[in-house]
Amino acid sequence: LSNYGVFPTFKYIFFEKFHQRTGLMRDPSKIISEIDLAVALELNQEIMLLVSNFYDEFIIACEERFAGHKIKTGTISHHVSKNRLYCIGLALYKFKPDLYIETGTQHGISAEFAVGFSKAINLDLTVVSFDVNSDSLIIPNHNFKQIILKKPVRKNFSRYLNKFSNTYNKIIFFHDSDHSYENMFSEFTAAWKILKPVAILSDDI
Repeated sequence: LSNYGVFPTFKYIFFEKFHQRTGLMRDPSKIISEIDLAVALELNQEIMLLVSNFYDEFIIACEERFAGHKIKTGTISHHVSKNRLYCIGLALYKFKPDLYIETGTQHGISAEFAVGFSKAINLDLTVVSFDVNSDSLIIPNHNFKQIILKKPVRKNFSRYLNKFSNTYNKIIFFHDSDHSYENMFSEFTAAWKILKPVAILSDDI
């Protein structure tokens, strides 16, 4: 209510509490393998290996950089991180954007991955991460810009998107903030209409 306002809060309650469909299952025909994804993006085995190897090195480096710091359990591991970071890497290589925007910084793993991988492939990329919470421990010595949205959050978010859309040409948008139907739909709509992105990605939670 404090972050998004009265009407979005009512929509959130409606969709999450009263209009929830139960027993939702993933349609097996919609699930594709890493190889299928690479083929769909017209990327070869060499590129897949490049992303995979960088990912392995990145996760190890992250664990070292967070050594001694208290972070959310399971945030950094080969099991929980690979899907989203692998997709980010493939998208960066395929679409060669000049701006990567994400929502939901938390510890900044995805944003820092985008920074590191863009350097590895000599891509001139600006990385920006939005959040409403400034309390999370961000990865030490990070190289991306974090923006903490002030209230009214969604109005300020749209203002930033308009500003970026006038400055950058090819943009990737990655959603990883609140995963309610209402918030995801709101973010995707704003990104699609304002940024006209070359790709929209989402965390698979």
